[in-house]
Amino acid sequence: DVLLAALDELLNFEIEDLDEVIAKLKEEEYDHYDKRIVQGDLQDFPKQVYPLTEAKEEIDNDSEFNILTLFKGRSICHTARLPAMTRYLGHLTNTEKVGGPAVFGEEEYETGVELTEAMLTAGGEKSDSSSTMKLGFDRDRWYNQKCPVIVSPDRKDFFFVLGGSGWNEIIIPNPAEKVAYRYDPSVLEGLVVLVFRTCNWGKCEEHFLKPEDFSAGKKWEMQINGIAVTKLVDIGHSAHVAKNKRGFHFPPSADGNYKIAIQVNEPSG
Repeated sequence: DVLLAALDELLNFEIEDLDEVIAKLKEEEYDHYDKRIVQGDLQDFPKQVYPLTEAKEEIDNDSEFNILTLFKGRSICHTARLPAMTRYLGHLTNTEKVGGPAVFGEEEYETGVELTEAMLTAGGEKSDSSSTMKLGFDRDRWYNQKCPVIVSPDRKDFFFVLGGSGWNEIIIPNPAEKVAYRYDPSVLEGLVVLVFRTCNWGKCEEHFLKPEDFSAGKKWEMQINGIAVTKLVDIGHSAHVAKNKRGFHFPPSADGNYKIAIQVNEPSG
């Protein structure tokens, strides 16, 4: 009914001055988005979006943690998923390889490595030095590989660490992101939210490690700027907030960066 009413209103709408109409629409957008969301009091809205039942006690015990920060605070998003202009423009990968949505095998942007191939070529003794965390994709999850047109630009790409590869790290933001985001570490609060890869229909590959495995026997561990992560607090939608023994906040490095390091202790993980 609402949609039909809106269509009826559009059909009967008389445009006298297009510029005036656009100005009114922008004013309405500002009133709704900026005043009510960006500058407004969100009140209980975050709690409606994120089911904080499991995280409530953890958050309540940290006087410096404010859930509104996740909605209104300055942030940097470092995501492997597509579509994302940060991937296409090379910001995420700090590379000059630039492109756009493309059919499988014809991408001009950095695609990373295929997970199965990476697992087959992995091996050797555990390294004492740190390696760069790899960007990857799963070929089995890329639909219509032989289709000559783009059916869907959506790709659930990811960063991954293999068992036996020692510490793998990623530095956020990288040089390209610093320029693109006009990065200023002084405006960030040092909250680190990780969104983990999900499995189709909940069926994961053998030896796939989940967030639950982090606290179940040290199958894998994490550090942020050399500070050990002691817990991953589930805030819903596959998102977890990293926590150390002092709380949720992690200070930036001397260079103003956040070095996230992960080590998989499960040999076949």
